[in-house]
Amino acid sequence: MKYLFIIASLIFSINIFAQTPIDFTKLQEMKEVFFNNGQPFTGECFQNYPSGQKGMEGSFKDGKRDGIWNWYYDDGSRKRETNYRWGKMHGLSIIWYKNGQKRSEIVYDMGQNVKQIRWDEEGNFLPPPTFGGQ
Repeated sequence: MKYLFIIASLIFSINIFAQTPIDFTKLQEMKEVFFNNGQPFTGECFQNYPSGQKGMEGSFKDGKRDGIWNWYYDDGSRKRETNYRWGKMHGLSIIWYKNGQKRSEIVYDMGQNVKQIRWDEEGNFLPPPTFGGQ
């Protein structure tokens, strides 16, 4: 009986972790929580360009963005990589120009921009942005 329980648990857990990624456009958002079939969504999602080229991929936990999300230009090159925790940007976010040059690195702490480094399209360092007319 003990072994039957272990085997059943393994089969159940394999089914949970083997979920097929869902098209992001199939999810419904309400108050910053994403739902699939009326339930907060947990799993991987994607969104493609009309050409079929991958445009975005990421994951959700209990309806909130969680983990690393990646966006791509229509030619397949990287556009942005952002880490999320509990639905908020958290940690390092990197954005690239279409030519592959890094555009910015931004560090977030639960949605708050803590530090930002920027470059122009040729890779030259740009001064920090000013806020509030300073």
